[in-house]
Amino acid sequence: MPKKKKTRDVEEILDGNIDQFEKGIGGRAGEDLAEMIRKLGRYEDEEVTPRPVLETDRETPPAEEDLRARNILRVEIRGEDCEIVCGKIRAKAKDRIEAHCRERGLAVSDIWYWEDEAMTRLVGPTWTAWYDVDDFFHETGLLGRTASSFSVIVTVDGEAVEDLNARKIKTTRSESGSKPAPGKDHVAVTAGTIGEGRYAFELDIDGEFVTGKLEFAFLDLSNLGIEERLLIDVRYDGESMFREEEVVRDLFTVTFL
Repeated sequence: MPKKKKTRDVEEILDGNIDQFEKGIGGRAGEDLAEMIRKLGRYEDEEVTPRPVLETDRETPPAEEDLRARNILRVEIRGEDCEIVCGKIRAKAKDRIEAHCRERGLAVSDIWYWEDEAMTRLVGPTWTAWYDVDDFFHETGLLGRTASSFSVIVTVDGEAVEDLNARKIKTTRSESGSKPAPGKDHVAVTAGTIGEGRYAFELDIDGEFVTGKLEFAFLDLSNLGIEERLLIDVRYDGESMFREEEVVRDLFTVTFL
């Protein structure tokens, strides 16, 4: 029986070829080394099984919604902007404020917004600022009753929508809540600011703009002693639009309820 040829150890092969790799002729030596390692491991006798294709290997097509045309809808609205608060103070504090103003020929608004030192003396140490008297309500928005109350400009991708019919814009109304109930020995008071405002609402939409999908959401303020409504949201196809605002506000008349 013929003797088997002695097979060299891998370490011996590496030791014998290391000088060649260091001298820059690793191309051929590398091929020889790979062939020897393959024979030592008898890889030539084994059938190579291809790796199965995984789900992660397949190219994922874009989501269906990404294939649809997307347009940037922008709705600019100009009108009377308000920040309105409604809270409560003690009835005795109200009496002291009114007496103080009568003696000096002032309106309550003259000290309510500006004279924090006087208000602290008249109301008590709980007084901080007019906008913190908001136990029942605190909201900002544009005063109006319908879309026709405002100047409205609609653009899609920067191009104005011509002949916009404001009467086709939907309007919804919700209550600001029940009439404030300040409790025993307290009175409710409404205050705030009013001025010119420009609001802009933006949203990515699918396809062409449809006026009937635009909706102005109003808040009824009658329980706060204000007859107008407050535009607090603009929606398109039921989705609220992102809001930004530029405003210049004056002071609202303080009203005890």
